[in-house]
Amino acid sequence: MTIFVSKFKADTKALDKLVERVALLKRTQLGVGFFDGDIHEPSGETAAYIAAINNEGSPSDNIPPRPFLTEALSMSFKGKAALRPIKDILNYKIPLKKTLSLIGEQAVIMVKWNIENGAWVDNARKTIEIKGFNNPLVHTSTLPSLAKYKIF
Repeated sequence: MTIFVSKFKADTKALDKLVERVALLKRTQLGVGFFDGDIHEPSGETAAYIAAINNEGSPSDNIPPRPFLTEALSMSFKGKAALRPIKDILNYKIPLKKTLSLIGEQAVIMVKWNIENGAWVDNARKTIEIKGFNNPLVHTSTLPSLAKYKIF
């Protein structure tokens, strides 16, 4: 009996590149929101603190939750459209940092829009009297200008 055997070695370069790309994607993070170090000038507090109080609420200060950041980010990263940039990154169509920058810019726009236009619980009557209007997350318009993204 004669057996004919041929050895085949697969070219795994493309697979190796894909594995490298996935590893890079897993190591890289996009943060969207408010970061320590940025000061909310009217209050002297960090923007991150003011955003957290407004997003999560503060029962001790009688501030109800107004989840502007949570909702904006869930709107920004929803559905098939959110997966398209990941496909582009994995297929080398767009560099990782550029893709994350574009996603970050869009997410920041959503955060700012949501602060200014979201349907939030009304301010207390006393707060309305002090501000002169009832837009719960807008007082000095400082907070929206402090929203940003960072790539880590």
